[in-house]
Amino acid sequence: MKLRHKIFFITIGLLILAGLFAAIWLNYRDIVENFFKYAFDRQTLINLLRHQGKHRLYDK
Repeated sequence: MKLRHKIFFITIGLLILAGLFAAIWLNYRDIVENFFKYAFDRQTLINLLRHQGKHRLYDK
């Protein structure tokens, strides 16, 4: 395989990946933004862990 062909295929692959990420971002922008807003929020994580602890059988 010539170097020119390798560069061509790598470029096409990167363009396809960029297009895929752009499509995901446009379709699921609110989901992605909310995930990153709440996933690393300290108080929300503490509340989630506290809520999970209430499901234990011995913790009545």
